[in-house]
Amino acid sequence: MQKRLLTVHTELTNHTNQKNFLDERLENLTERSQRLQDQEQSHRNLLQEVTLQVSDREELMETMHLQKGELSGKLAELESSLAGQHSQLTEAEKQLEDLRYQHSTAQSRIESLQQIQTHYEGFSDSVKIFMQLVNDDPETKKKMGISGLLADFISVSAEILDSVSPVVAEVLDWVVIERAAEFPQLELFCAEHELGQLHFIALDHPASVPESAVNNGTPLPYILKFKGPLKEWGEKYFSRFTLLKDENNFWNVSEKNWPEAPFEWLSSTGIRLSNSTVSMGKVQSGSLGFLQRQQQIVDVEEYAEDLNNKIKKLEKELESIQQEYESLKQEQESSEEESRKLEFELLSCNKELEHHQLEERRTQQTVTQIAQDSENIRKEMDSSQQKEETATATIFTLEKERAELEEKTKEVQEHIQDQQSRTDATAEELLSHR
Repeated sequence: MQKRLLTVHTELTNHTNQKNFLDERLENLTERSQRLQDQEQSHRNLLQEVTLQVSDREELMETMHLQKGELSGKLAELESSLAGQHSQLTEAEKQLEDLRYQHSTAQSRIESLQQIQTHYEGFSDSVKIFMQLVNDDPETKKKMGISGLLADFISVSAEILDSVSPVVAEVLDWVVIERAAEFPQLELFCAEHELGQLHFIALDHPASVPESAVNNGTPLPYILKFKGPLKEWGEKYFSRFTLLKDENNFWNVSEKNWPEAPFEWLSSTGIRLSNSTVSMGKVQSGSLGFLQRQQQIVDVEEYAEDLNNKIKKLEKELESIQQEYESLKQEQESSEEESRKLEFELLSCNKELEHHQLEERRTQQTVTQIAQDSENIRKEMDSSQQKEETATATIFTLEKERAELEEKTKEVQEHIQDQQSRTDATAEELLSHR
């Protein structure tokens, strides 16, 4: 029994030690499990964060791809608009260059005609010499108020020149001065230079002509064009001349009565009828060439002015096209810069997305590993718990057995002590009987 008690005591000690070890192991596993749970929760929170970041980056990437698509479409439209504007610009520049060339040619023609006019081709030598003298001495010209020849201030269209040439041919070489008071000085000037006969008119002494009674024709002031200072004088002087409508009308009117002096009638064929004379046939006068050139100058000047207006208009259009082109170019450059920035942002965002996706995978792996570790610890804890429960049960059984053995041992010892006491008493009694 003592041996069994010793054995039970030894087993109980071993199982108690095992239980203590298991308790400590369970405590450690519980702490580790709690730490793993905390880590798992932390990593799950991080995973949720990273997943949100990945989702945000994917949405941002999608938005940026849409923006890039819109920008690409806008750039394509701008490219097309720029091509159209460049074509318009090139065409406008070509037209402008052509107009400028035409204008330059017209100006050269005007200058050439004006240069010819300065020599007064077709006029008498007296007129040429007089005009050369006064043009060479501007001070004298200004002092005597010489404006030029009447031919310098009158123009007639080529279509009507033959009809009015009987009248205008005889007045083209008349010298125009500003003031009648200068005639005495002019007389001395002409005598001093031994000039031939010259005709003069004074602008401050216009013709005095009564109103015409004929109303079946056109007065020459409505046909001729006068420049600047000659306008008033010319309109009054030429108001006595009337261009009748047609040849038949001309002779029909003249059969009944001739014009009263100082009025004169003209026909479209060049007939000139006064109160007492009739002239007909083509006028032979070199001064008409001057008038034709003068009209050419007017026509070319009008043509040059029209070209100049077209040039100005085209320059404005060209400037507008250029500004629009530059504006489109700037918009294109701005859009290209925006596209480059967006491309860079896309690359950057894509890298961030890849980084977040990698972090998401790593975090997911970590969470999975932690979950696996937690599961392993849970299994180990379950196993240890079972072992601990088994050890506890065994300890309980052994303690019960030990208690029973100790009780039995106590009873045996008491019985032995009782037997010993009896034996001792018997021995003493035996000794006393000896």
